[in-house]
Amino acid sequence: MAESLEGSADMDCDKKMDSLGYCKEQFDKFIHDYRETAEPSTYSSYESDTPLDATLKKDFINVERKLKKTSYAIKKYIQTMLKIVKEDNKEEFSVHNVPLPDYDPADIELLLGKDFASAQVIQKNALSKFEDSLREQITGNIQMSKILLKECDETIPSYREKALQNMRLTTNSLIVSEQQFRECF
Repeated sequence: MAESLEGSADMDCDKKMDSLGYCKEQFDKFIHDYRETAEPSTYSSYESDTPLDATLKKDFINVERKLKKTSYAIKKYIQTMLKIVKEDNKEEFSVHNVPLPDYDPADIELLLGKDFASAQVIQKNALSKFEDSLREQITGNIQMSKILLKECDETIPSYREKALQNMRLTTNSLIVSEQQFRECF
């Protein structure tokens, strides 16, 4: 009677389940050992998926999006801002909208001395000098922001490329692990 039970289909099913359970345990051990003993290579330091790198990538992407959004907004509102600035400048006094009388060279000579008497030396007053320095600062800031945006545009494709390589490596390692798992069956 015991001999008839040994060859039953239920018994074969239990053997398969035990075999599957054993393969799963071996696969889990393999994954655990791989994660514990794997040492990152020198070239893959930028490709790791540790939580710190993930948050760093997330922060970088958020900053990049904010810069692009700001750049788009600035480009979009340039004409509107220029109109507002022109209207505001009409109401204020400036070197360009207030007619200043020409100076008398004799009075300037008495006030500042003979060195400043020529009309060629004194062409700008303090307001226009301030305006020029302000313009220089603004153009410098614009140039620095353009450089920053260009650097972002240059570095983002390299990060995308590294991310794709990392995804390919991860996918390949999962495929190899899956093949090893299937070999257990």
